[in-house]
Amino acid sequence: MQMQSLRGGTEAIARLDQLEADYYDLQLQLYEVQFEILKCEELLLTAQLESIKRLISEKRDEVVYYDTYESMEAMLEKEEMAASAYLQREELQKLQQKARQLEARRGRVSAKKSYLRNKKEICIAKHNEKIQQRTRIEDEYRTHHTVQLVSLDSKILNKTLFFTCFRVGKICKE
Repeated sequence: MQMQSLRGGTEAIARLDQLEADYYDLQLQLYEVQFEILKCEELLLTAQLESIKRLISEKRDEVVYYDTYESMEAMLEKEEMAASAYLQREELQKLQQKARQLEARRGRVSAKKSYLRNKKEICIAKHNEKIQQRTRIEDEYRTHHTVQLVSLDSKILNKTLFFTCFRVGKICKE
């Protein structure tokens, strides 16, 4: 709708250039926001990972003391302790699995950050290339038309001189 209301081609080109510039600025802002989100996610995953590693370390450092057995009841308690040790081992394995999962997620986030950084750099490079190309085209256009104007000016000057000389010659002969 906005493009239909523009009268001339130059207005349309100027409006298009403005829209492209706005799009470029918004794209860079979007990359920045996405990068910040990934950075925060990576920090969160790192904190969770450190917490789990600390829990794993604590579980490994737990010491279980065994006493000598004086009765059958004490032996049965030993079986309960063995079951407890098995549960602790199982819990440790679950924590280690969770740590591996968090490491993998953190790796994917890091890869996304790198990909996003590369996309932003490509966007900036393409934008700069487009600006340089536009500047080069404008310079060539100006140079071409300047040469034409100079050529036109010299033709007009030559004709003016010719007619002036012609008139002067007529006046001088009379």
